[in-house]
Amino acid sequence: KPSPPAHRAPRRDLQMIRLVSPRNWHDLRNGTFSHSKCFSGPLNPDALYITIQGPSAQIKLLRECRDRLEKVFWSRPERQRVPERKVLHPVVIPSKGRAKTAHLNFSAAHVFGSASVPVLIAVRQDEADTYREYWPAALLLILPEEVVSVGQTRWVLQHCLTDSWDIFGTRWRFPFLWFCDDLLTGFYRLDELRIRGQGAGSSQRRRERKQATFAEAFLAVQKGPSDGGNALDVAMSGFLRDDGTAVCSKVAWKRGALSLYKAVLLNLSKLKALGIEYAPHLKQFEDIDICMKITEAGGETVKCQTYCYRADMQRQGGCDGQRHLEGTSLTHLCGPQGAG
Repeated sequence: KPSPPAHRAPRRDLQMIRLVSPRNWHDLRNGTFSHSKCFSGPLNPDALYITIQGPSAQIKLLRECRDRLEKVFWSRPERQRVPERKVLHPVVIPSKGRAKTAHLNFSAAHVFGSASVPVLIAVRQDEADTYREYWPAALLLILPEEVVSVGQTRWVLQHCLTDSWDIFGTRWRFPFLWFCDDLLTGFYRLDELRIRGQGAGSSQRRRERKQATFAEAFLAVQKGPSDGGNALDVAMSGFLRDDGTAVCSKVAWKRGALSLYKAVLLNLSKLKALGIEYAPHLKQFEDIDICMKITEAGGETVKCQTYCYRADMQRQGGCDGQRHLEGTSLTHLCGPQGAG
């Protein structure tokens, strides 16, 4: 179980990046959105604001990641862009009410180890100080005050990390991001076994679990399906969950999957091109909803079934308030805006 790192950075070392993004992509396309005006006056109601806060070393790592993406991805013509196969994409972990119990130490040996990867913990404003107390060396992404549901959280993160600007006019955009649950505990590689059948000489496929790091599993998905295709065309990717039957999987990659959650790779540039967003009014099942939107729009989803994950089940924080209601109604799934 990952635990809070022993190193505690002094609070005076904290730095901040303030980012702004349009609520509606059309405002960006038609030129009506001005990021400079969003910082020069009152808060723009048509914009989304987030704050990234952390020790100077972590802020520097995030800036270096942004600069590198501008150089190796965005500066190239679209046809010459290639998927990142050796460097892990940044990770965002939405967390609520679990400052003490969440598994957020991605520098643990079985996660990323010594790899230099920006990991942002997305938290509500009223919980930022608590998370900072337990995770002093972490990068915190502080959400707008209006954000209260999981759907709103995902929607704001998707908008602001797809395309945004800081107060100096620097553009921040990430083509890919990992969205991870805050209760992931481990990954396993599913190696194929061949068991000889009796009599006829036939063989039956089975798999066995082998311990794997998060980094190994994530890079396998970033490389894309081994059966062909371009990883840049896949809008959303994920993994098999180990529910006890993972070793029975026979297909290495499953296309058109709808059950992608807990650890998903979002192709933000592809989602923007398709015009697909998380539904802000949803209180749960937000990942299944966006998978359905992708497939309905002719986009592609892929599930990697050569790696599987395990996660804790806690009855505190996150979406627990919705998951453990007796019976399910429309208001349990979405807010008044969605129900109307």
